[in-house]
Amino acid sequence: MTPEGSATGLDVVCSQPSGPLRPTYCNVPHWAEVFLYVGSALALAIFAYGIWRHYRLWRAGQPAPARNVGHAAARWRLFVADVLGQRRTVRRRLPAVFHSGLFYGFVLLFIGTVLATVDYDVFWLLWSGRFLRGGFYLFYEAVLDAAGVALLIGLVVAMVRRYAVGPHHVLAQWDFVLWGLLVIDVTGFVVEGLRLTFAPVPHGVWSWAGYGLSQAFVALGLGGEGVRLATSAHLWMWLLHAIVSLGFIALIPYSNAVHMFTTSANLVMRPVGIGIAAGAALQPIDLETAEFFGVGKLEEFSWKQRLGFDACVRCGRCETVCPAFLAGAPLNPKAVIASLGDALRAELDAPVLPAAEAPIVVGDGRIVSAEAVFSCTTCMACVEVCPASIEIVDDIVDLRRYLTLSEGALPGTTSVTARNMSTAGNPWGYAPEDRTKWTAGAGVPVPIAQPGEHYDVLYWVGCSGSYDKRNQRISQSVAQLLHAAGVRFAIMADESCTCESARRLGEEYLYQTATQANVAAMKRYTFDRVVCHCPHCFNTIRNEFPQFEGDFDVIHHSQLLAELIDAGRLVIPAAARQRIAFHDSCYLGRYNGEYDAPRASLAAAGVDVVELPRARDAGLCCGGGGGQMWFEGFAQKGVNVIRLEEVVASGADRVAVACPYCLTMLDSARGTVGAAADGIQVRDVAEVLAEALAASRADAASG
Repeated sequence: MTPEGSATGLDVVCSQPSGPLRPTYCNVPHWAEVFLYVGSALALAIFAYGIWRHYRLWRAGQPAPARNVGHAAARWRLFVADVLGQRRTVRRRLPAVFHSGLFYGFVLLFIGTVLATVDYDVFWLLWSGRFLRGGFYLFYEAVLDAAGVALLIGLVVAMVRRYAVGPHHVLAQWDFVLWGLLVIDVTGFVVEGLRLTFAPVPHGVWSWAGYGLSQAFVALGLGGEGVRLATSAHLWMWLLHAIVSLGFIALIPYSNAVHMFTTSANLVMRPVGIGIAAGAALQPIDLETAEFFGVGKLEEFSWKQRLGFDACVRCGRCETVCPAFLAGAPLNPKAVIASLGDALRAELDAPVLPAAEAPIVVGDGRIVSAEAVFSCTTCMACVEVCPASIEIVDDIVDLRRYLTLSEGALPGTTSVTARNMSTAGNPWGYAPEDRTKWTAGAGVPVPIAQPGEHYDVLYWVGCSGSYDKRNQRISQSVAQLLHAAGVRFAIMADESCTCESARRLGEEYLYQTATQANVAAMKRYTFDRVVCHCPHCFNTIRNEFPQFEGDFDVIHHSQLLAELIDAGRLVIPAAARQRIAFHDSCYLGRYNGEYDAPRASLAAAGVDVVELPRARDAGLCCGGGGGQMWFEGFAQKGVNVIRLEEVVASGADRVAVACPYCLTMLDSARGTVGAAADGIQVRDVAEVLAEALAASRADAASG
């Protein structure tokens, strides 16, 4: 007995005499039905085994940090926003078009298949009822045809991009997902069109895409006397559609299609509950109990890191924004993650080796070279754009930790820099007692913090602001502005280097030793907030000191200046209009989400802020982060040179920064850029404001 309630067979199933009803197994003989059920069971079994293999691969890693577990409610929100909402994928226009078509088309067709299965194999077989009938079925057909068309558009756009007009980071190679879905989608429409050709129904127009195909088939002679051919073609096309669909399902875990699950899992398991951006606080090593320092072998990565390697879709977005790759350095973040992923998956079928015999993955002649690892500026641009939210910078720092702590392989002269940080408390090895000498040129009193005294602000000057002659002018400008605003502030005579650069280079022991000493020193004083003009110090004290019981309210100097201006405590008379380009600091912007305060402070001084082509969260690094300030890197062309060339091209009079590293790097690029940069002055935001304030006072005095 057929679902329509008669024994007449396939004709009734196809013609739907009792009204709109999904024609399940129209023109499909019993043997083909059996084939579909057996094939489905086999495909699902192969699929499940493949997914289990991936899960086993991830779980073979070390425990993940607390930020990657728990927080169920937050993870559901991530699932809705990043998986269902495709929030990270749609940031770029063309990928947004084709991936939205692929994703939403596929999801809707999958839901439609599930509904069809439940309708027939559950409701009909168990209760002799159907819910895919009447108006709901017509709506169902219209939506699924729209989903199929959206999927087809997405596939065509993706293929044109990959094989015809693709950018350099998109490889024009065989893609199982694209070709597999194309065959499934096209054969599905052809099956529907042929069914409506040999078994037309009054409501067939609701299956609008298939209906259009049926009209074309009729025009080609498959209607009327050609019905027999249409009927035969329908069965064979149905079998092809079923075989390819089942094969696709079975092969998902063994192909790039698995990213539907691995990428979704990585997005959902990204860090939550820490209130800061991923990468803003590196995970500390327990130096007393750790069995290994950093990561030298695949098994030493956490399960979350291994999931990340498996989740990489090799889209190449990271390499398009990586300053090291742009500068010709031997780092390609996509290649690093993809190579580790390939090595990880090779473990699935390889014999299990004792831990001591597992190969080292980082170093000269290994999977990831030391030069590649030490070329990273830790700017976080790759993490910002990664649609899978892979924590690439954390992975690179873990590899650096192995090279530094286990092999003593610091690059260039950074071993000398680290020794200076350890013995003298600054990267150059200058005398600690000279740290406060810059105050003599400030022109205003700069108090030294004393225990028992209360201060509104403890000004953390940092090493560059204390010792570097050029950057001392930033410190002096900040002191002048705080004094003008009536802020009760002080600096620490016993301040010492945060060793942030050392930590990013992998020298975790030095960093932890310095941090414990600095936290203890800061706790001797009473203050409301800490202000830093160096984003590297700012990020370290704000986000990493709490790992060592250093919980302080920390603010960047641009934020404090904007706050004082808004409150009317700091009045900056507008100077002559200037067109100043603003260069975003990675550690202030991508690490801590602050883009507006520096611009607001500049605007208060009457500045027309010129936005560079790469700005805000897409800003280009100066090239000094990740320890690059302290050694000659491996780039063919300096990142700072590339950035200064962008400044020159903008037509701005000057460039403003909010970081002493950025100032040093851009200033040093002027000699390389040549005459075109002669008129470009590099100034910190505080210097621009202090100059405007001084100019207004000079005008008032002369008037």
